[in-house]
Amino acid sequence: HGLACVSITGAPRTGNSTGLTQPGAEAAFLDDIEGACQVAKRFGAENLITFVGRVQPDVPWEKQREQIVEGLKKAGAIAEKY
Repeated sequence: HGLACVSITGAPRTGNSTGLTQPGAEAAFLDDIEGACQVAKRFGAENLITFVGRVQPDVPWEKQREQIVEGLKKAGAIAEKY
């Protein structure tokens, strides 16, 4: 139909739950990003719409924020390969 894929979800399995906000969940999030990058490359999408995880009520916000910042740096390095 001549449609172009311009973006996909960047962390479809983990972004809406544990993401980078839950301690110990970073590896699963980064694996999710890697898979999304592979799909994006296959479809020619240049953008990943990424959610970083739900707010975890039992984890201090500053800890969540720290994990988000560090995790997104690592996700950026993964995306850079694609």
